[in-house]
Amino acid sequence: MRCFTAIALPRAIKESLAETQAILRDSGVRASWTLPDQLHLTLRYLGEIPDEWAAGFAERMLEALADEPAFELHMRGAGCFPDEFDPTVVWAGVAGGDDRLARLNAIAEAEAQRAGCSPEPRPFYPHITLGRIHGPYGLAGFHEALAEARRLDAGAFRVSRVTLYESRLRRGGPVYAKLEEFKLRDE
Repeated sequence: MRCFTAIALPRAIKESLAETQAILRDSGVRASWTLPDQLHLTLRYLGEIPDEWAAGFAERMLEALADEPAFELHMRGAGCFPDEFDPTVVWAGVAGGDDRLARLNAIAEAEAQRAGCSPEPRPFYPHITLGRIHGPYGLAGFHEALAEARRLDAGAFRVSRVTLYESRLRRGGPVYAKLEEFKLRDE
């Protein structure tokens, strides 16, 4: 099964991000957009793993996260990977909680490797993927829309759990199913 760990977003945040997606979509850029119900902040993509690895990973994550405190995150700003001149991914940014997110990522990375996954070669950059750009068509209008999206302020929310998802590939794109939730400690 294909799995990843992530922070689920509250409905109000998803709705605000969907409004930003609409601004970007209306720019005429050729892209596929993440469905609002599937927006999330990935901590560690595990990839294709055997079911038994997922079960062991979940057990260790439950234990490893039990003493990690809940915290606040603010969804703010937008940008592109690798950059706005050759965009492939459009993302919404995160403000605050950098050290907490880095800690959760480090725990997920350590447990993923213990479960048999290869080390993640890329540095962790917390973001929410809004869409994936398909070629240079419509970039002039997109740059104008991106300037507006950079002013995004989707609000703040309390991160109180981490979720293990299964990603099921379907004809219309992936569908995410919650496998486990790991509660963080209330302060």
